[in-house]
Amino acid sequence: MRVWIVSGGSLDEGFVRKILGKENRDDLLIGADRGAWFLYRLGLRPDYLIGDFDSIDDDERQALVRWQLPLSVLPTHKDDTDTEAALNLALLLDREHYQRLDPAERRIMDLKELPKGAGEYQIDFIGILGATGSRLDHVFGAVAILGQALKARAGRGIPACILDPDNRIRMVDSGHPLSVTKEEEWGQYLSVIPFGGPCLGVTLRGVSYPLQDARMDLFSSMGVSNEIVDRAEISLEQGCLLVLESQD
Repeated sequence: MRVWIVSGGSLDEGFVRKILGKENRDDLLIGADRGAWFLYRLGLRPDYLIGDFDSIDDDERQALVRWQLPLSVLPTHKDDTDTEAALNLALLLDREHYQRLDPAERRIMDLKELPKGAGEYQIDFIGILGATGSRLDHVFGAVAILGQALKARAGRGIPACILDPDNRIRMVDSGHPLSVTKEEEWGQYLSVIPFGGPCLGVTLRGVSYPLQDARMDLFSSMGVSNEIVDRAEISLEQGCLLVLESQD
């Protein structure tokens, strides 16, 4: 089962309707903070609502309450973003991840109760919409938390990505190589950027500028603006890479 998170960044109505259309009616949908109000306006009914809801007014909050959906209200002053809380919720819905956690770890911030459905699903994919936009602090924060999905299930991971009309952002490590065909590409450009430290044994095949067992250091733009030739194969032996597909 797939989970879609709609957060409160830049959201294009046509794009969101396309992604969350009738063909995805069996997916789980989480509205995070202002993303929940965006779904309300579109008439797309989520399965869960979560956030501090400080970016909407009282009338909008009351409208969400009248929706009578599972609603988790978080404190405004907190360490984590609403997007991260929504991702934590998505991970806790996964049966294997939930079972591997100690009871004390089965929580979202200071919520006294977990929403209904925790540990009851097999989650195969998590997609995040509304994670990009003008607030670059939130954009970088959302990119960083992709690592939580990568390390879920005691390192076995759950595939996750950030999507907007022009970009797809994913994260890979030594245990999670990635392949992308020309037909599957999100945009013309494929970039790989070290995240958190240098990357060793980086191999890129099926691209305009291949690499074989290369070292990629931090603070370098070496991996930016490659292109897929046929089928891109991305792997590494040590470290963590951001994989970005983009179009102009």
